[in-house]
Amino acid sequence: MQAWLLSLILLLAPTPYRVPSMPEPLDVYRARMASVATDLAAQVRSPAEGALMVALAFRESGFALDADRGPCDRRIGPGRCDGGRSVSMWQVMIANGVTAEGWGRAELFASRPRAIHEALRRVRRSVGA
Repeated sequence: MQAWLLSLILLLAPTPYRVPSMPEPLDVYRARMASVATDLAAQVRSPAEGALMVALAFRESGFALDADRGPCDRRIGPGRCDGGRSVSMWQVMIANGVTAEGWGRAELFASRPRAIHEALRRVRRSVGA
């Protein structure tokens, strides 16, 4: 599933979203997207769920490096990363709080698998509602 998810990511965003404070060469971007696809494939339950997570990341952040690694560069535009309250490519809003597992902003930026876990938890809860 990793290769299929990577192909979806690169179909949606073949070149990096330009972040002034974090320029990213194309080869580095592609390697990071391969890592994103690997991390997603390890946690999603189905190709449909994987496709949904890819679509959400694209829509929420354009797979931007600053949204993935933090901190989000708000010089790009007003409201970027919900004014700094959202974390990860999936723009998980935790404000100054923590997730159900007790993870704060620093832990989600430091660990993409944690960010995916939290985003998936919220997506699954939303779909279940």
